[in-house]
Amino acid sequence: MAEAVSLRGNDQSGKGRSGAPVTGRWLRLWLRLLVATAAVAGSVLALSGTEAAFRDAVLYRQAPHCPQHRDSRPGDRCVGRADGRVADKDMEQSCTSDSNGAQNCTTTYELLVKSPRHTGWREVSGSTFGAARRGSHAVLRTWRGGVVRLTVRGRTDSFPPPSAGWLTLRIMLGWALAGVALGAVLFKVPGGFVLGWLVLSPVLGLAVHAVLTWGPELRWLPVAVCGVGGLWLLAGVFSEVFLKRAPSAARS
Repeated sequence: MAEAVSLRGNDQSGKGRSGAPVTGRWLRLWLRLLVATAAVAGSVLALSGTEAAFRDAVLYRQAPHCPQHRDSRPGDRCVGRADGRVADKDMEQSCTSDSNGAQNCTTTYELLVKSPRHTGWREVSGSTFGAARRGSHAVLRTWRGGVVRLTVRGRTDSFPPPSAGWLTLRIMLGWALAGVALGAVLFKVPGGFVLGWLVLSPVLGLAVHAVLTWGPELRWLPVAVCGVGGLWLLAGVFSEVFLKRAPSAARS
C-alpha cells in the first residue's frame, strides 16, 4: 500500500513538472499577442490622421499667392504675405563632450519678429541671423495662420506648414509601433529587431520633415528609409527561419 501511494505521488509531481513548461509557453504566446494587438491598434490610430495633414502639405505646395498681398487666414487656399520687423536677436550654444574630452557645439540662431498677427521668435540660419539688424524689415509668407517663410535683407528661411509637425510625429509613432508588432509576432527574441526598427523611426520622421520643408524633390528620402526598413525586416525573417532553426533541426 505504501508503495502504491509513493507511485501516485511521483505521478502527480511528474504532471506538475510537465505542465509548467506548457503553461509558460501559453503565457508567453498570449503576452506576445497582447503586445502585438496593442501595437497594431496604436499604429493605426497614429496613422489615421496623416492623410489630412499630408493633403494640407501638398495643397500648400501648390497654392498661389493671396490676392492683394493680404495675410493668409485659417481655411484659405493661398499663401499670404505679412510685413513685420526684427525686434531682437538671440543665439544659444550647447556643447557636449565625448570620452576623449573633445567638445561638439551646436549654435541656434533666433530672431524676434514682430507682426500684427505673427509676433514670435523664429529659428533661422546663421546667414539670416548675421544679415538681420534690429529694426530690419521682414517679409513673412503665411499659410492658414502659420508662418512658412521669412525674408530679412535678402536672406530667406523656410518653415514647414503648421500641419507638418503633427504629420511627422504621427508617422514616427506609427512606424515605431508597427516595428513592435512585427517583432512580437515574428520573432522569439524581438529585442534586436525592434531596436533597429526604432532607430529608423526618427530617420523616417526627419525625411518626411525634409520633404515638407524643402519640397517634393526630396520625396525619395522617405522611400529610401522604408526600403531600408523592408530590408531589415527580411533580414530578421531570414535570421529567424534559416539561421536559428537550422541548428535545432540538425540536432533533432
